[in-house]
Amino acid sequence: RQFNFSLAYKGVRSLGNLQNRLASTGNFRFTTSYETKDKRYFLRAHLAGQDILNRQNGGLTDEALPLFVTDDSNFNDRGRLEVNYEDAENFLKGIRYYVDQEYHLIKKQDSVSHTLVALGNSITYEEKQFRYQQASAYADYGAAYEATGLRDLVSLQDLNAKAYARFDNNILGSLGAFIDYTNYNYGYNAVLILDEGRISNRLKGSIVAAGANYKKEYKGFSLQGKGAVNISGPYDGAYFKGSAGFIFYKDIKAEAGLKIHSVAPNFNTLLFQSDYVSYNWENQFNNVKTQELSFGLSSPTYGNVNVSYTGIDDYTYFGTTISTPATEETAEVISQPTPLQATDRVDYLKIKLEKKFKYKNFRLANTVLFQNVANGSEVFKVPSFITRNSVYYEDHWFKKALFLQTGVTFKYFPKYEMNAYSPVLGEFYVQDAQEIGGFPMVDLFFNAKVRQTRIFFKYEHVNSLFKSTNDHFAAPGYPYRDGIIRFGLVCKIE
Repeated sequence: RQFNFSLAYKGVRSLGNLQNRLASTGNFRFTTSYETKDKRYFLRAHLAGQDILNRQNGGLTDEALPLFVTDDSNFNDRGRLEVNYEDAENFLKGIRYYVDQEYHLIKKQDSVSHTLVALGNSITYEEKQFRYQQASAYADYGAAYEATGLRDLVSLQDLNAKAYARFDNNILGSLGAFIDYTNYNYGYNAVLILDEGRISNRLKGSIVAAGANYKKEYKGFSLQGKGAVNISGPYDGAYFKGSAGFIFYKDIKAEAGLKIHSVAPNFNTLLFQSDYVSYNWENQFNNVKTQELSFGLSSPTYGNVNVSYTGIDDYTYFGTTISTPATEETAEVISQPTPLQATDRVDYLKIKLEKKFKYKNFRLANTVLFQNVANGSEVFKVPSFITRNSVYYEDHWFKKALFLQTGVTFKYFPKYEMNAYSPVLGEFYVQDAQEIGGFPMVDLFFNAKVRQTRIFFKYEHVNSLFKSTNDHFAAPGYPYRDGIIRFGLVCKIE
């Protein structure tokens, strides 16, 4: 009875309507837990592995885009639309091992003052690998070192070990302190020597950090905080997050929070190598420094409202720079994604409203998000608002043997300069050439549950059937999927 474990696997293989748009994923999980009979020693562990394969086509060609937008009847079969290439794919795989164990020196049952004293440690080891390969170089990505057989491969090994102590008292609250060690190894197998200079192949190092956390709840009042700082290693870093909440009227809870974060940019902005000439860089960027203030009111009766302000200094992002022409005969200027660091501060305001209405067996669930970038909108681009609304019917049938939900969901955001997608990086980058959005998405759904078995049907983007033009895009050049029916059966065995 003290030992438990679970196994889970999820696999998806989806063939898109456009050419070379296969997506395949696999996710495996193994978890286990153990505790002694005297409930002093606890152990948790898991193993998680995943692989994500996406065949890439670079989006529709300039000639095919108007055929899609005008909904030319000759191209209702999306496989007839021409794409930029059909010989590329990117692949991400990773595996993670995690073990956490804790021993209670003093249990609450042994203490008159209901005090808990515990020591613990955790170890996490993770490996990741990202690969982009293409049969022949694509001219619009600029000059390439290889004309055929392009293959970019980067890997990351990350080890984290943490030791902590925890004190929990019903009067003083819960207090913890920890110290952790991280060793990382990111990069490539070879150094790259260019006319412009040398690009190293590895980012390696070790970081030691120390931190503490606190949590206390008393008569509707809650206070919690957590922080840490790097005390040694090649990268400076620190974070603090805290919040305070109070139930001040019936079921209405107010909560205010503060987050301060300083961290090095992502590794792929600091170092990247590719067979495409313009996709090679080694940068020395400043830490990205983020401050966030938030305030929220939540109530099961009246709904939820949350307001947050975020300021970001030295915001790091993928933008575009001008690349040399692909060939001497090509005079066209080529714009390629590259990592950049903003010189101006980004100021971002977000207001989120949530409310559900009930009438007998009918429900109306609403979520509206308002956003405004007061400063830095040229590098941090978001729609001015997003709305999601669902109207549905739910009830128990057949003496509560069947639980049923059926209804419609509406989603919408206005046009804005949505980020473009780079298959080589597997990342999105800022662009200012095209606005995307302004099209509604309407889904019909039916869910039913009988004991541990769930059945669902969903017709996604059903409103695309009634449009004479197509303005639905997921990114510049990449059409959002047409109307499609999804259904499934989920069985749970215990």
